[in-house]
Amino acid sequence: MSTISNAAQIMVDKLVADLNSETPLSAEDQLLVAKALDTMKNSTTFETALIAVVEEHFNTADAALTAAKNDINAAKASIETQSTNLNLIPGLQTSIDTSLSGMNSSLDSSLATIAPTVRDTIGGSFNKFQIGYNAYEHQLHRNHDSNGYSKRAANVTCLDNYVTGEFYAYLDFGSQTTTYRRAHIVRVTKDQSVQVASKTSQLFTGGTFGFCPFADDTSRLCHYQSGTLNIQHVGAFSWEFSKAVDYQEIYYDKATKDLYVVSGGFLNKINTDGFVVVADTTFVDQAAFTAWAQAAGYLRADSFKTYLHSHSSTSSISNSSSYFSAAYLTSYIGGESASYTNFTGFDATSGIKAVTRLAPQHFLIGETAITPKSGTTTYPMLSTLRGQTSFVDIYGNYARLAVEYHANANLYNPSSQNMQSPVFIAYSHIHKCLIWSIGGYDHYQTTSGNYHSNTSLSFGR
Repeated sequence: MSTISNAAQIMVDKLVADLNSETPLSAEDQLLVAKALDTMKNSTTFETALIAVVEEHFNTADAALTAAKNDINAAKASIETQSTNLNLIPGLQTSIDTSLSGMNSSLDSSLATIAPTVRDTIGGSFNKFQIGYNAYEHQLHRNHDSNGYSKRAANVTCLDNYVTGEFYAYLDFGSQTTTYRRAHIVRVTKDQSVQVASKTSQLFTGGTFGFCPFADDTSRLCHYQSGTLNIQHVGAFSWEFSKAVDYQEIYYDKATKDLYVVSGGFLNKINTDGFVVVADTTFVDQAAFTAWAQAAGYLRADSFKTYLHSHSSTSSISNSSSYFSAAYLTSYIGGESASYTNFTGFDATSGIKAVTRLAPQHFLIGETAITPKSGTTTYPMLSTLRGQTSFVDIYGNYARLAVEYHANANLYNPSSQNMQSPVFIAYSHIHKCLIWSIGGYDHYQTTSGNYHSNTSLSFGR
């Protein structure tokens, strides 16, 4: 055992001396040490020696270590005969660095998709919202007037941008977009500050529309009609850029964040400078442009819906002498129908994707009998409805919202007052916020009443 101990001490002393000299071990020494350690790790004789030492079988240990030393000497001889292979190390390092860089890029792209899914799985996707004429966090518009109180959004598009962490929504009331029921563009930034622009008339009356990611990390409302593409001035109801394009097909370069379209056969890129012609790149048709963009790895950036130049109304419930006037109250999701509703998401892996608008929930009322309160001739009115609604994101995760709807109901002139059904206009899966709208008619005294409508944004609890 003394011989083994001395040999081990000599080897340790040599390594310590080399390290203290501040001179790095040579590549050969490093490889020898690594090979020696690997050989010891895989050497059954060395393993047997260690076990024997622990069990104080010193004679067996000495024999096993001797055998292990022979294994190490054999490995050393093999390494020395192949020392010329050390010249391959710089090339191998370059190859490994390139592979790691590619793996990192792939991992970044995968995480863009995985992160929201994991977040929703861990954090849950059930949120509670209390909505009503007097309940809101960020008011878009509140009104006291019979005009428009029963109307609901006709055109809706929204975008969860997972690259920037922002949410955008556009809504209007079609031909009933007025000072009473206004068009809105809503932006929720990464830190959940809310920015709202509104307009008392329609910005456009036809064509197709939707949001696209933009070079300055905002997302812009875009409108395509009669061969012209309009791009919104961020934060305003106006167009910053417009140009005739050959077709509605827009691609996004995730390296530069530029958009690409075709105008007059020439490639055009769109950024903060507007439309910039790329004169040396032309296309014979749309298929050629599509093939070029896909080969370059660009992402599709447009998902537009047709605009409805009409209007839609909500359902309602009121008292009808001795029972409620409707068997149920229908809630609404998005715009007038799925044809005019566009819920979308954008990430750096798939580009822009549209999701399905789920079916709304009905609030069951039934022809419930109403009993006069305290023997008077006035009748009670429902003032609260509780239910749920759901939205799905581009990764297939469902957000289930528990909704409690409060009205201004009272006991005056019950046959005249009513509750309009709630409208769940748009929802952000990134920020867990809901844009909603309600309306109704209440009497505050026997001779007068009050119409009301409210469009607001609330964050989930």
